[in-house]
This record gives sequence, C-alpha cells and structure tokens, in this order.
Amino acid sequence: MVKFGEVLKEARLRRRATLRDLSVYSGKSISYLSDIEQGRRRPPKVEIVKKFEEFLGIKSGELVNVAKQERKTLKDIPAEIQKMIMSKPEQSFCWLRAAQDLSDKEMEKALEVIAEMRQKKR
Repeated sequence: MVKFGEVLKEARLRRRATLRDLSVYSGKSISYLSDIEQGRRRPPKVEIVKKFEEFLGIKSGELVNVAKQERKTLKDIPAEIQKMIMSKPEQSFCWLRAAQDLSDKEMEKALEVIAEMRQKKR
C-alpha cells in the first residue's frame, strides 16, 4: 500500500520545499506535518490535502487519492489496531495486512490476546 506521508514527503522534496514552507502555507504546525510524513498520523481532511497539492503544484489529485485510500483502509480497522499502527509505523504494513485477513471473530480474539499481553507486561 502506498503511504500518504511518503508521497507527501517525496512531493515536498521534489519541489525543494521545507516543512516550514508547507507549514506556513497550510497553517499546520511543523511537528504535525512531520508526524504525517513519518506515518505517525493519519492523512488530514481532504481540504487540507488539497492545500498541500496547491502548494506543491500537484494537479493530478495524487495526494487526495492516496489520502482517501489510506483513510478508507484505516476506517475498517478497530481503533485499538489503529493505535498500534500509528505507534509503530514501520510495522504498519504487517498490521494492515493481518487486519485485512481476519474475520470479526478473529479480530476480537486478537484484541483479547493483545490486551492479555499488555496486562502481563505490567
């Protein structure tokens, strides 16, 4: 799966723009933008993504499409799994792949196992 943050960062670097430049134009903080690029935050709302495209000179709608696809994929994943994905973005592909293959009952069982493992660590 193509990751929104990676596509955003590549487009920004192609334009030779800094996070500060994008921050000033979009009205979003540098740390927020960095979190998006690093996969620690979900893609922002479409209006913000369109601002990014405007600033970066993207006319194809590529960023909007990638953002919509990532949001659609994450929407179907329980909040607990989403938190895990966002806390360890380097493993997000594995989490997403695993979540897609689980039935609702299997997902519930997986969440129970995770909760038990967390209790044992405490």
